Amino acid sequence: AGDEKFFSTLKNVITDALPRESEEWTRSHMRNPKNVYLTAHFVPFSEERLPPAGTKSLLGQAFFHIFWAECQDIDHYRQSVKENINNWLGTLKVKKIYDWLIVVIDHSENKKSNKTKLLSRGSVLDKVKSDFPSQGSVRCISLLDPCRNDSRAAGSMQALLQRIRKLILQAYSRQLCLFEEHMRTQRERRNENGWSFQNFFFLQEELALVLEMLGLYDEALIQYDELDALFTQFVINSNVGDMPEWLTCFSRPCDIWQCALLLLLCRPWEVAQRTLPFLHNCISELKILEVSMPPGSVACWVFLSCFEVLQTCEKFSDTSQIKEYSLYCAGLWAYAREKLHHIGILCGLMPDLTDSSEKLHIVVNLLAGMGADPYPVGADSPHAKLRAALSSKDSFLKHYLELSELTMGTFKHNRRIRTARLIGRDLAQLYMKMKQPQKAVSFLADLLKTYREENWEVLTASIHEDLLECYSAMEDVPRYIKTCIRLSATPSFNLDKRKDYFQEIIRCSEKLGSDPLLARTEKTFLVNCAKIESSFTPMICDSEISVMFHIHSNLPSEIICRNIKLYIKKQSAPSVDKSKQSDSHYLSSKSSVSTAHSPMSPMQSGGLGIPCRDDMQQRILIQPQLIVGSYRQEGSQIYSVMCKNTHQVLRRRDSQGFHKDDISEEDNGPCFKISMVKLVPGHNVVTISVKVSQSGVYVFYRLWMEWGNIHFALSNLSPLFSFVVIEELPTITRKIVEITDAQFQRLKCRSQAQIRAWREDHHGDLVAGIEQDLVLKIFSGSSFFTEGTVIVLKVSRGLKMKKDSSSPSWLEDMQVTLPEMQPFSSAEVSLKIIAQFQFQRNTNTVEHFITILCPWSSNAQRISIQFLPPFFVSQKLNTCGIRKYIEIIAHGVTFLHRFLLSNVRLELADLKDVALQQLGPSEAMTVEADINASYLWEIMTEDPNQLPSHFIFSLDYHLIEDVPHEVLHFNYEFKLNHYETLFAVRARIEPPSGSEFCRAGNMCFLHISINQVNDTNVTTLMYEVVADQAVWAVCGRTAGVVNIDNSKKHGVILDVKPLIPGFLPLPTVRLSKYIPAEPRKPSSKDSTPSKDSGSYNTSNVARLEPFDTGQVYNWSRAKQIDVLPASSCSSLDVSS
Repeated sequence: AGDEKFFSTLKNVITDALPRESEEWTRSHMRNPKNVYLTAHFVPFSEERLPPAGTKSLLGQAFFHIFWAECQDIDHYRQSVKENINNWLGTLKVKKIYDWLIVVIDHSENKKSNKTKLLSRGSVLDKVKSDFPSQGSVRCISLLDPCRNDSRAAGSMQALLQRIRKLILQAYSRQLCLFEEHMRTQRERRNENGWSFQNFFFLQEELALVLEMLGLYDEALIQYDELDALFTQFVINSNVGDMPEWLTCFSRPCDIWQCALLLLLCRPWEVAQRTLPFLHNCISELKILEVSMPPGSVACWVFLSCFEVLQTCEKFSDTSQIKEYSLYCAGLWAYAREKLHHIGILCGLMPDLTDSSEKLHIVVNLLAGMGADPYPVGADSPHAKLRAALSSKDSFLKHYLELSELTMGTFKHNRRIRTARLIGRDLAQLYMKMKQPQKAVSFLADLLKTYREENWEVLTASIHEDLLECYSAMEDVPRYIKTCIRLSATPSFNLDKRKDYFQEIIRCSEKLGSDPLLARTEKTFLVNCAKIESSFTPMICDSEISVMFHIHSNLPSEIICRNIKLYIKKQSAPSVDKSKQSDSHYLSSKSSVSTAHSPMSPMQSGGLGIPCRDDMQQRILIQPQLIVGSYRQEGSQIYSVMCKNTHQVLRRRDSQGFHKDDISEEDNGPCFKISMVKLVPGHNVVTISVKVSQSGVYVFYRLWMEWGNIHFALSNLSPLFSFVVIEELPTITRKIVEITDAQFQRLKCRSQAQIRAWREDHHGDLVAGIEQDLVLKIFSGSSFFTEGTVIVLKVSRGLKMKKDSSSPSWLEDMQVTLPEMQPFSSAEVSLKIIAQFQFQRNTNTVEHFITILCPWSSNAQRISIQFLPPFFVSQKLNTCGIRKYIEIIAHGVTFLHRFLLSNVRLELADLKDVALQQLGPSEAMTVEADINASYLWEIMTEDPNQLPSHFIFSLDYHLIEDVPHEVLHFNYEFKLNHYETLFAVRARIEPPSGSEFCRAGNMCFLHISINQVNDTNVTTLMYEVVADQAVWAVCGRTAGVVNIDNSKKHGVILDVKPLIPGFLPLPTVRLSKYIPAEPRKPSSKDSTPSKDSGSYNTSNVARLEPFDTGQVYNWSRAKQIDVLPASSCSSLDVSS
């Protein structure tokens, strides 16, 4: 509306510019926003074109209106334009249209007017907004003169286009909400009388078309899907209830638009996905509606439909969709092949059918019913393919085989191996009809492999029957006999049928000739379990082993095996604990006994010991599959296959392919056999004797059965059954002798900590110097020792032995005779040993060895024995002024033995005429762990030149027990050098002057007096005052160097401060020899030593040397001084 002349100049520009950019469409009901492209069609405003109030249609209606106003100024607007706008809005309001836009053309900048000082009265746009305030900011817009070529005009045009797109979408949103509400109301009335699906279809289709025009193909597809689902529900409900009248005259064009929209969405694979259920539903609905069709017409229609869809999908698909495309197209290929096969049977085109006039008439009717080919002549169209297939038998077989191969390849590409091999079975039947059994065998063998892997008993037997027919046609006697063996052992057949196949075996075995037929037992013979018995447990080399096999024969009649051989192989496996083996070992795949408790155990880990291959008989029920049937109210029947142990069937298996072992009688492993064995149908027990000469893990590799010219090989026994033959060398170890009752009572008196420490450090250690019991434990291992077997024992230096106490002398080597010993038995040999007791200064043990020479080994065996000393001795020099004392302490070591020390003596070895006076009692003393004996002697001389230096300490000792023991003698020599007293140190502390006592915190004086007692060359000394810093504070220097003059005395006074009150020990005064540095000798300039030279003369540095023990005696070492607490009163320093 408005200025149509002006709009005519902009119509083409706006129409072309609107779809160039997308606009975000925000919709109601929480729907996701969409970006859409708008294409508008502008028509002149007319009241007749306006839709009446309440119109629900979407197509062909004007829902958005624009008024174009070209005003020079406000006066022009008031005179004519305002009234026109008012009338236009009034007309829209009557029709309840609220989507409009007023566009004001602005020419103000084109006027060439002089600058004026008058205030502006406002623009035309502002006046329009004030006159029509309803959403004025959105519904009114100004457009600069489009004839101008500047940026402002271009921006104004873009703003106008953006505003038009936005308002158009708002208008459509309002109308769509009303339309969808109306559509939902109509859908809810679908069960009312007089409701028509046709009207509702056109209503929802109109919404789909609008969405498609907006480019929302996915939402348009949803509308058709809802129509399809609604129509399908009506068809299903009409089968059990009343059929609506409109259903008889309605066809389903929904799928056509669905396919078109899916192709627009670039999803051709979904077209293929929807086609297959559509075809099945159509056929089912034809049957439900009882529509009569010519024979083969439905199959032709399905075939053509499949190929039409496949060609279309192939045209629109790309490499990125090849996976989805091939997945869903495989079903169409299979359905088309199935219908072509149906047509071939109906028209007599299969190889086993003959031509007739009736079948020829069917072919003519089908060709005529297909009508003209819509594709050009010569094109590879579906019509052309079907016509060519129906032209002759050869052409039909060619097309059928090509289609079958293509279908199989597509299924294999999508890893649908089972489905592909089922198609192969159809091809095998076709080749059998074509008298080509060689080609049929390969397809049947592939399908048989699948059924055998999944253990489908009934299906496997059916394939074997097909193979038997092929082998019979091929005159392949060995394979024919093998297949008869499998069929005769099939439990799903009745007994008569199995006996017929058994007779075929006997009849055809005469044609084999001299060469035996090698066959696998598979399901013919099953080894359920095995029992192994041995004369020794665990099993050892060269022992007799009896293996009892429990064999189940599935043949319908008994047979006599000329030989049954057992092949075993040696393998590496973890060692088996012989202590966990029992006398009789029994293992079954159905047993729940832990395999770790038997030397005959599965090599494969698992709760039931099930092997990783050929174990499906354990995982799936042996009886035929359970088929369950049920009936529905509408008359349909449902059959299903039930599996009761899905947790075993569906468990994870190793990712390894099905393969067959090579069957050959030659084998490198040991073989053991039994002859003339009768095997009856059902359970049989076969016992085979086994004897191996080497140790290791042996597995039952193969069971070989010879029945006439037919040899059965039962392989793959190694994962099920195994046994261990061990060879353990004899060993000799030391047995810890139990403690006596007296020792146990003595041990109980000790604390738990002492007992624990003794057990950790010295449990099992013997004591040197006394006779001890030693027990050697001999374990025979897997060997057998006759009576009189001799072993030789040799001891290390300082150790001797004898057989018992009655033996006259101690020996360093001896022979021991062993009693008769069975395998895995033990014996003990008791010996008496004694180790030499030598002087020790600590409790360290002394290690001795016993070397054993055994007849079963060329290498000598050594046994280590630790010996504790019965006690150890330490000496100590004590000094009092110039008097010297020697203290000797005997320390006990062990808790289990007590020793009595007597006749203790200390003698001089340097023959000086000096007396030693023993101080203290001289009676005998007892020592043990934590109980020591101490002795003290005074050297009776004050002459430093007469002090002895070499001493000999001796005593007698014996073990204190109920049985008296031999008295032993102990000597200990030691030396003392330079222990005469040279200096004496005295220290005293005096309070400060004017005070009688020392108080804490007050300064005191430490007087140190150093006196030379005996002559010595050392005259320069260094003293050090060492005080506890928490008790004394030493002021000034704590060390100094003093020289002893002829007076042989020197005194030092230091300031010290006691820090705490009480009886405080005096600070310690330490003396050392001070050796001053030697003066450096002058040297020439050439001989000046370098700083970097490696030589360093220590005589140029002063150093300290300590005095030897006993040379310095401190008289004040144990002195203490009474320090009073600090005084409570304090003095004030008052200064003016």
